[in-house]
Amino acid sequence: MRTHKKKTLRNGLIGLALGGVSMMALTGPAAADYEDALRAYSGQNYSDAVDLWRRYAAAGDVKSKHTLGDLYSHNEIFQLVPTAKGSLVAPEETGQIGVDNIEALAWYILAANHDFESYNQSPSFAERHAQIEARKRVHELQGLMSNREVRSAEKRVINMLSSGSDTDLYRLGKMFQTGAGLEKNNVEALKFYTLSSSRNSFSNERALQQIAIVESRMSKKEKKLARERADEWQPPEPESKSDLTPAEIKKKDELSRLKLLSASDALAKIEPNFENNDHLIQSALAALGMNPGKVDGKEGPQTRAAIRRFQYTLVEDDKKMTDEEKQNTLTGKLTTLQTVKLIEIAAKRQHPRSMYVYGIMNAQGIGVPVNGEKSVKFLKGSASFGSALAHNALGRYFRDGILGEKPVSPNRGLASFHFGQAVALGHEPSRSELLKLEYEFAPVTE
Repeated sequence: MRTHKKKTLRNGLIGLALGGVSMMALTGPAAADYEDALRAYSGQNYSDAVDLWRRYAAAGDVKSKHTLGDLYSHNEIFQLVPTAKGSLVAPEETGQIGVDNIEALAWYILAANHDFESYNQSPSFAERHAQIEARKRVHELQGLMSNREVRSAEKRVINMLSSGSDTDLYRLGKMFQTGAGLEKNNVEALKFYTLSSSRNSFSNERALQQIAIVESRMSKKEKKLARERADEWQPPEPESKSDLTPAEIKKKDELSRLKLLSASDALAKIEPNFENNDHLIQSALAALGMNPGKVDGKEGPQTRAAIRRFQYTLVEDDKKMTDEEKQNTLTGKLTTLQTVKLIEIAAKRQHPRSMYVYGIMNAQGIGVPVNGEKSVKFLKGSASFGSALAHNALGRYFRDGILGEKPVSPNRGLASFHFGQAVALGHEPSRSELLKLEYEFAPVTE
């Protein structure tokens, strides 16, 4: 099997990856888009790469559809495609992309049955080759999967296309009519042709032609059923959990669990930096008027009562919960998500310690997405209260920069200023950081 895959790849898949730039003149932006995702993957930005390939696939790029099939089936293409940084990392080595044959088969089916004419595309050799390879992989995977799994993959195809454009609805009709990629079903074909013809006037003539053809092969009862289904049809919500495969749900739940554990560990490491035993949870609760008692780091009955009061504020306006369900959330022990929410609310209420911690959280992606602008905003707020820790953090982030949403670019002047402020407030570790900053950025002379 390994030898066969390598041979298959050498016959064209390497060309698919390497030929993207040379094919741009023929394929337009799609080739550049595909290459953007490939560069993200080779730079180990795996989630970004998958997101880009999904977007380009939804927009009608057959190479992206084929590549997603390779990703989720752990095809060896990723160990063999050369890039500027060497061979790509195999999906199983990323730690983020597990085997999911249902998802893989869905994307292979979409690639194998891609209709270039429907998307007004003039396919390149690489795009045609991606379609041919996808057809081979469809048969290979179907031979390894149960009938139930194959039906689940087909359901994914229907969900993905039926939430798309009139062209996608037309494609579904064609696939049901011809039995290409989906089980032949004239009732479903007529349903989707009807939906496509009413969605956009551009597709009316083409869809109406197919409606006439498929209706000529149907009974009155079947045509009536198709019309009723079209009238009752509602497009699925994109990316809803109900549309995900069991493997995807398991993966998302596991990632969420790991992120929460990571956030809990990271928050525990921040707090020992505080002086005077300023317990974060108790002081944040006090800032919100929850009366946790003495801020001494000991979570006794009064602190637990304050936590229950805070927990109630999180659910009191939830109309979907019964009073009994709300009472069941009042445990007196904060979950990681509740801790993140407590810090966020207290930070927005100008609590200095919480502003510092929330700034760090936004810089490092602890419980929240990385956001450089938010990080600097809250750290500056904490620094305005004379926090040496906040000045030190600002010095580090202006020295190194913050990537992610609304990034912060390195700024030597601001880094030096904040390290200096931290030193003036008695934070000795900032003194060495300030000296290193001066020496590392000093001009080299003889």
